[in-house]
Amino acid sequence: MIIRGDSYALSIAVTIDGRTPDIRQVACAEICLAGSRKCYDGADGPVTWDEDNEVFCFPLTQAETLAVRSGGQPIQLRVKFTDGSVYGTPIRYVTFGDVISGEVL
Repeated sequence: MIIRGDSYALSIAVTIDGRTPDIRQVACAEICLAGSRKCYDGADGPVTWDEDNEVFCFPLTQAETLAVRSGGQPIQLRVKFTDGSVYGTPIRYVTFGDVISGEVL
């Protein structure tokens, strides 16, 4: 669960055919969460790759999470590989919990 007003990088693991993709074969990855779209491009995009844990890190600011309604919000990842193929994950839901104060700290 993400509490509205949280700020951190959300770790997102992905497997294709039961395996974590080889990041060297990934041209780009698109992550859509609750109406926000951010991409990994291997260079300076907002989404990064955590090599140690083999997960994408999707940054969230306080302002972004405060703007999301409480409850289940859709998340989906699509990966484009260097050979041109694209694989998407099924849509999942992340729960956003409410916060008493709606202020950015």
